[in-house]
Amino acid sequence: MKRKILLITCSLLLTLSLTTSAFAAESSIISATNKTPKAHTFKSAWGETIKKTSATGSKHRFDYGYDTTLINEDYAYADSNGYQHRSKIVNGNGTYYGPKKWTNDGYSNKEVRHGGSTVKYYCNIFK
Repeated sequence: MKRKILLITCSLLLTLSLTTSAFAAESSIISATNKTPKAHTFKSAWGETIKKTSATGSKHRFDYGYDTTLINEDYAYADSNGYQHRSKIVNGNGTYYGPKKWTNDGYSNKEVRHGGSTVKYYCNIFK
């Protein structure tokens, strides 16, 4: 009997935790393109960093750009000390997401083959 109650309790807790994380809202805390806030072309490598402090005091750092070291690639690295976060890139080849990272768990990195004349870069958080 105790075993059955324990099993049911564990099942309910697992279901609740999955449901809560499934309904976490994802929003963009920082976004940029190769044209804003600074104008860049894809003729040579470049990179930018944006730092932002939210109203709650959480600090967010976002590094993004274009690299030509091995292949021509777009990259985005997102970090947050206050929220679960991930990077996102939208280019001429599609939409790509970095791995979800927990608060203070380091950067969510994404590097993809370059495509298109306008690339959008995002630092997304989950609330």
